[in-house]
Amino acid sequence: MSSGLLGAGAIVAACTLAVKLVAMVKEMLVAAMFGTSVVLDAYLLAYALVAFLVNVFGGSLQSALVPVLVQARAAEGDSTAQDVFRGTVTLAAVLLCGMALLLATLASPLMRAFGESLPARGAELAAAMLVLMLPAIPLAGLVYVLMAGLNSMERFTLAALIPAATPVAVLAAVVCAGDSLGGRALVAGTVIGAALELVALTWALARHGLAPWPVWPASTPRLAQVTGQYLPLIGGSCLMSAAPIIDQFMAAALGAGAVSALAYGNKIVSVVLSVVSGALGTVALPVFSRIAAAAGPDELLDTLAYYRRRILLVSVPISAAIVAGSGPLVWLLFERGAFTAADTARVSALQAMLALQIPFTLMGILNVRAVSALGRNHVLLIGAAVNVLANIAGNIVFSRYMGVAGIALSTSVVACLSDRFVYVYLQRQRGAAREQVSA
Repeated sequence: MSSGLLGAGAIVAACTLAVKLVAMVKEMLVAAMFGTSVVLDAYLLAYALVAFLVNVFGGSLQSALVPVLVQARAAEGDSTAQDVFRGTVTLAAVLLCGMALLLATLASPLMRAFGESLPARGAELAAAMLVLMLPAIPLAGLVYVLMAGLNSMERFTLAALIPAATPVAVLAAVVCAGDSLGGRALVAGTVIGAALELVALTWALARHGLAPWPVWPASTPRLAQVTGQYLPLIGGSCLMSAAPIIDQFMAAALGAGAVSALAYGNKIVSVVLSVVSGALGTVALPVFSRIAAAAGPDELLDTLAYYRRRILLVSVPISAAIVAGSGPLVWLLFERGAFTAADTARVSALQAMLALQIPFTLMGILNVRAVSALGRNHVLLIGAAVNVLANIAGNIVFSRYMGVAGIALSTSVVACLSDRFVYVYLQRQRGAAREQVSA
């Protein structure tokens, strides 16, 4: 690995960790004020739908746009890149506003369906929160698009730090208006935070000569290239983003507080995974691509196996430490105010189940990068579909005997199965390549 890639990965990891620490402070305050209440359940259910749409339509567009901007700038100059970027911003704004309007018409029936086990006021509150949170869909979705502009110019640090604005805004809203607004303070902070991120990114891009002012786009080969890459990514992103939302809605059927407990149980685990997997993903893809092009699948898979062993040596102790210290960790972070000792016991059990996934998820990141380096991305779509079905089945089976802790265990089991599915596929690709050479 080149020092440049390692340095960029380390910077991204450090910035992500800083953002996660800010978010953890916010979660501690939310825990103290709302505990595992119906109010927080309602907010989390509403936010899950908003986050799903933002990740699917905004996140996928980011993945499609970055390589096109880099290619356009290198081959045709900054002017073409600017035209592609501004046209994409316009199309994204129209699409995301349309998604928000559609969801406004479906808010009440969706929350009644998914929050049917909540008290009546809980489902109504979730629907009201969802409507109030709808502006976050175009705001946060456009944040992804603008981040693509920064990343295409290799301005990774600022793009990684700006997401701290939302937890800071939520924290400020809860402190200033939590007593008077209740759960709606969480909604206000979410929308304000997305707006602040968008403003900060607009300013940063303008400073670097890539103004994101929307213009109606002309039909060009480069814009067609963006949409051509974007449409297939939506399907894969839908499937990959489905697991958390499925978990939350299935947890809602297990009674009041189950959604909140599952969310708290995932806080520390998600910090570990997002920080480490972000750095791994950033570094591994270009390295694996270079190895695949220069030396072929055999050398790539040998390299993959080497790094899988190194990840196991580091991640298994981390996972074991979180499992062993789950109770004290939850007590230290959350047990105060409305978050009781009973909540600590419940959440610590969930956290222990979720921590089991850490080694498999991190190895899975390397598997995904290897598949992409070999140009076999269709396998990822198949794997995502299998994961969704396995997750639903695991949730049903395990929650029957373990309650919401079964949903947490299902997540870890699916991570293990997913890792094995992709890794076995890669090994079979090695075998097929060797047979072709010998023939």
